[in-house]
Amino acid sequence: RIFVRPGTALDLEAQKRGTSVYLCDKRIDMVPEVLSSNLCSLRANEDRLAFSGIWEMTKEGEIVSRRFCKTVIRSVAALTYAEAQILIDDKSRTDPLSEGLRGLNELAKKLKQRRIEAG
Repeated sequence: RIFVRPGTALDLEAQKRGTSVYLCDKRIDMVPEVLSSNLCSLRANEDRLAFSGIWEMTKEGEIVSRRFCKTVIRSVAALTYAEAQILIDDKSRTDPLSEGLRGLNELAKKLKQRRIEAG
């Protein structure tokens, strides 16, 4: 499906905005809410068609392989930043979601440190 037709007023406005912006108390969507929060949004336990960039990385953040392809994505949870942080911080949780978030958080820290060191 195409939700935003090329060259339309909606397309031109979305191009100007470039992305949705998330602030502490609100968000400014790139496209109307019916698209950004429903049809085009990753929602828990719902299949979504996507075009994905997939990188396989070592635990140290070295890229082993990468590919770009059409995919079907099924998110296991829709979390706020606060909810994700609680799962990361609660070491008693050993479920796949919590463990996965902790692994991604560690990787993010290593990549950030590498960027800082590189100037």
